[in-house]
Amino acid sequence: MRDWTPQALDALFGVVQDATANPKARGKAALKIAEFLLPKAGKKAKVIPDEYGFLINPNLASAYRENQRELRALGPTHKIPAIAEKIKKLEARSDAIRRRFQLPCPTKYGDKEAAKDCDRLMEFPSLREDGTALTEAQKAEEAHLRARIDVFSASPESIARHRRAALQDAERRFKMNRLTGEFYAAPLSRKDRNTLKLLRWLYPEPKRNLSELDDDGFEMHHHPFADELPAPDGNFYPRHSNLRPAGAADDLLVKTEDGPPISPVIPGNAPATDPIQSIEPPKLR
Repeated sequence: MRDWTPQALDALFGVVQDATANPKARGKAALKIAEFLLPKAGKKAKVIPDEYGFLINPNLASAYRENQRELRALGPTHKIPAIAEKIKKLEARSDAIRRRFQLPCPTKYGDKEAAKDCDRLMEFPSLREDGTALTEAQKAEEAHLRARIDVFSASPESIARHRRAALQDAERRFKMNRLTGEFYAAPLSRKDRNTLKLLRWLYPEPKRNLSELDDDGFEMHHHPFADELPAPDGNFYPRHSNLRPAGAADDLLVKTEDGPPISPVIPGNAPATDPIQSIEPPKLR
C-alpha cells in the first residue's frame, strides 16, 4: 500500500462502505484512507510554561499577532462586503487560536499582572514609531504578551468580573438618581440584581494593600488622617482626643509673659490654647 493509486483508494472506500465487512477491516481501511488524504502533521513545538503558567505556542502566538495587526489595519470599514467578510474570517481564526492556549490558575495572573503586561506591550509600537527595528526576541515577547493579555480578557472569570463591574455601575447610577434626581437611571431588573448578588459572592472585590500605595501618597489623600502624624504609641487619634498620650512634641511649650504657655501647632496635635485668646487685652488706665 506504499504506492498510492486511485484503484487502491476505491478499494478502501468499498471496504469502509460495506456494512457486512469485518468491523476491524473497515477500521483499518478507514485509517489508510486518512493517511492518504490528510496532510502529515509536523512535530509540535515544545511549549514551556511561563512565569505565570501560560502554555502558549510561539508559532501560534506569532500567527495570532499578525492576525491582530491585520485586523487593526483594516479599521472600521465593515460596510464594504468584501472587507467585512475578511474581518469575519480573521476574527474566527483569532478565536480558534485563542482557544488553543492554556490558561493558568486565576490566582497567578489577574488584573494587576495584565496591566503590567499592557504597559510593556505599549513599548513596542513606540520603538516602531521611532524607526527602531525589533529583534527576534522582542517580536517573540510582543507576540507572547499580546496572546497572554487577550486570552486572559476572554477567560470566563474576566468576563464575569467585567459584568459585575457594569452591573455595579448601573446600580450606583440608580442610587445617585434617587438621591439627587439630577439625571435618570433605570433600576436593575430582578434578574440583574440576582446576577449581581451571585457575581459579588463568586468574585469579591480584592482587598486593598496599603503597602502598595504610590510614592506621592495619592491614595491616602482622601483619608481622614492623611495630614496627621501618629501619636508616640504609633496610633492615630482625633483632634482634642483625651486618649492621645503625651509625647515629646507636647512638651514644646512657649512661655509668655502674660498668660499660660502656648504650644506650637504641630500636624496631628491641637494647640494647648488658642494663641489669640491667650493674649490679655490691655488694661485701661
